[in-house]
Amino acid sequence: AFMLFFLNPFVIFESAVLGEFDVIVGFFVLLSIFCVLDRRPALAGAAIGLGIVVKVVPIFLLPVLVCALVLEYRSSGPDRRLRDVGSALGRFLAAGLGAIAVCLVPAVLSHSLSEVIGATSARETTVPQTGGFGIFGLTVLKKMSWLRTWLGWHPGLAHELSYVGPLLICALGVARLIRRGLDPAVLLLTTAGMFGALFLTSPQTQPQYFMWVAPVVVAVVAIYGVAWFELATISVTAMILFAFIYGLDAFVLTLGQYTSLVSLHSLTSTMLDWINNGSSGILTVR
Repeated sequence: AFMLFFLNPFVIFESAVLGEFDVIVGFFVLLSIFCVLDRRPALAGAAIGLGIVVKVVPIFLLPVLVCALVLEYRSSGPDRRLRDVGSALGRFLAAGLGAIAVCLVPAVLSHSLSEVIGATSARETTVPQTGGFGIFGLTVLKKMSWLRTWLGWHPGLAHELSYVGPLLICALGVARLIRRGLDPAVLLLTTAGMFGALFLTSPQTQPQYFMWVAPVVVAVVAIYGVAWFELATISVTAMILFAFIYGLDAFVLTLGQYTSLVSLHSLTSTMLDWINNGSSGILTVR
């Protein structure tokens, strides 16, 4: 599980070379789930709050985490149940809002809070460009041009449709938790399903979105010894995607950077040729 994800060249390249920080979202989400299961509602709230600051997408998980907290503290005696649940939810909410507020202090001090909020909500107020690696990527096909045209006539509809899958997954997860009680497997699988739905239905799915869902699947594999096929599938798919975008030369980029075995200049030149023109490089063939 460790090698399939953390040693995946796609993850290394996106994080260490391109500086994408999407893996941090997965970290804070996993931390919040652990803290809920460990009866640390304040830390859980702070973790999910920080995750929302990094990328707003973990906000979909709030109903699931709240449900898990209620179920966790519902086991108290009848005379303490309401008080314990209320206290846990209060600490969760206060810590989450506090973490978000602390992260927004620089924006407040620089008088740019409105710009930050505007940039965050811009995807809701602008006409979307559909494409990427989700289902909306099909609109680039010639036979699907009618769908691209139809979405152009209905601006914002692609974004609205992208919420249906994640919200449905979260609703099913909450229902399952209520029926079966607080099951960590249901909590993790609901989280993975929500991120997977976002990956598939986002109007502009970017490659780095893969790093939202993969750490959660790694946790499922490590804890329960299941989902190996799913982890292998998404990891191998990421490596294929990596080769398709950057060319096979990118797999040995670190050799050029830290050793003299391969010329770093030649590698970067051939990678740029592949990205811009699809031309062959040291390892890449047409």
